[in-house]
Amino acid sequence: MGKRLKVGRVDEMANGRLSYDYEEEEEGILIIKVDDEFFAVADECTHEDLPLDQGMVYDCELECPYHHARFDLRTGEALTMPAVVPLKTYSVTVEDGDIYIDV
Repeated sequence: MGKRLKVGRVDEMANGRLSYDYEEEEEGILIIKVDDEFFAVADECTHEDLPLDQGMVYDCELECPYHHARFDLRTGEALTMPAVVPLKTYSVTVEDGDIYIDV
């Protein structure tokens, strides 16, 4: 069974994004708000291990700022080349303005 982690507050999200460093796994997690939904994905492109935190969001797709691969924020699926491996995704819950993810 995984852990539930508080990663921040909705009002702390600049431009609908929040980065969280998950030290136990030595990985970054990117939380993105699209309309009224929250998504959490690994903050590392599966194509070349580069950070995604500066990538553009188009609807529910996140584009890598380096090589322009796109990923579905709902499923992590790699949608365009050069990425073929999906992103790791995390379940997100918002309660009383606090954002939680299950890791």
